Amino acid sequence: MAKENAAIAAFIDSQKNLDKTAASMAKLEKEGIDTGLRAIHPITKE
Repeated sequence: MAKENAAIAAFIDSQKNLDKTAASMAKLEKEGIDTGLRAIHPITKE
């Protein structure tokens, strides 16, 4: 996906340099990017 989408590639690059220790991860605000992929919950079908 990142090969075709510059925004996804930029997001991945920005995340590579973050401190990934448990203590620092607990303090970070969650971030994400909409990839356009969707899933259906197998039980609720939502």
